[in-house]
Amino acid sequence: MQFPPTITEAAAAIRAGKLTSVALVQQCLARIDRYDDKIHAWVLVDREGALNAAMQADRQFASGHEPGPLLGIPIGVKDIMHVAGMPTRCGSPISSMQPSKYSAAVVTRLRDAGAIILGKTVTCEWACFDPPSTRNPWNRERTPGGSSSGSAAAVAAGMCLGAIGTQTGGSIIRPAAFCGVVGFKPTFGLISTEGVFPFSQTLDHVGVLTRTVADAGLLIHAICGDLGPPENDPRPTTGGMARFRLVDSATGFVQRTTAPHVALVVQGTVEALREAGAVIDSHPMSIRFEDAILDHRTIMAHAAAAVHQPFFSSAEDRYGPEIRRLLREGQRVSAGDRRRADAGRCECTRLVEQSTDDGSILIMPSVNTTAPELTTTGDSRFQAIWSMAGLPAITIPCGLTPDRMPVGMQLIGRRNGERELCRAAAWCEGVIRWNDQPSLE
Repeated sequence: MQFPPTITEAAAAIRAGKLTSVALVQQCLARIDRYDDKIHAWVLVDREGALNAAMQADRQFASGHEPGPLLGIPIGVKDIMHVAGMPTRCGSPISSMQPSKYSAAVVTRLRDAGAIILGKTVTCEWACFDPPSTRNPWNRERTPGGSSSGSAAAVAAGMCLGAIGTQTGGSIIRPAAFCGVVGFKPTFGLISTEGVFPFSQTLDHVGVLTRTVADAGLLIHAICGDLGPPENDPRPTTGGMARFRLVDSATGFVQRTTAPHVALVVQGTVEALREAGAVIDSHPMSIRFEDAILDHRTIMAHAAAAVHQPFFSSAEDRYGPEIRRLLREGQRVSAGDRRRADAGRCECTRLVEQSTDDGSILIMPSVNTTAPELTTTGDSRFQAIWSMAGLPAITIPCGLTPDRMPVGMQLIGRRNGERELCRAAAWCEGVIRWNDQPSLE
């Protein structure tokens, strides 16, 4: 069954009168019908609502209404975000089945731009670490990652053209990398978390998952307006050519902890970028990754325990083992522990920002392994530090390992540097020329 077009292609085709919103939604629904019993990416598919919205979009366009940048584009929404008329289950048996009365701010912005909300995608329980039922489209015995599991899998399987996810540690970048798609986590606070069930309010980011960098830029631009990157501007950044810096510490943390088959693919990509003219600095950074990861965990656990305090004590046995372990850990964090972690966060952020204040784009593997087995959602160490620092990060697929599992390369930019990060990622994407798709049959 044919993959649907990208967001950029579909938007252009709709504007040219070569594609209708109804036909596009029907194509996505057909792929859901055919493949989701194998992938389990969706909690809820609003078939009737999506088709009605598509018919309305087509009528608006036919009557001369100026289409929004996302007119008729089917989007999936992670099920920790409120969508009016749909329940918000958060992957938990103790959440309410009552339909939400309002929509999250990001959902409202998407609809204002003309997007069609196709349904709710699967999340790990309370957006934490317990693996959900979702499978990786590249290998159904592997995890799609988490906690934006369904969003990544749905985009990779062509069930929607884009999806919204969240990241507190690595919940956009990791599943996007595992599923061979683009994941874009913007600067902390750029996209409102209003109407999103919190995990850690000082770490939570809303971001997007798409098949191309241009699509990710278009979604961010539609959601954020002038604050987001342009919809499709592949020009290199600063001085006519992107300047990159390989991420590692004096202790060689990244090199030591990256699986050889992942390192080989990323190293090959770095060499291809050099051959294409990129300037790449390999000087080690002064960040102690090991300490930063522990500080992130302390802040995240402490905040999550506060969020769940009203109902955790009376329903602890109905929580999954990983979220239960994290909340217990958070309850043991003292005020002094939290102060020390916050101080470590400030120092880590200062050092990271020093590495990007000249406009350099940091690059490293998105994850230290390819997608592991279904008992885990993978390792967040390569993503958590950028969530803690609040800097924008994007993962782009850069190759396959011999067992045909995707590898992602992560690019990190300076604070509020979404435009230049998007341009640099688009340039890298052009060098890599990724065009692989999972075989779902």
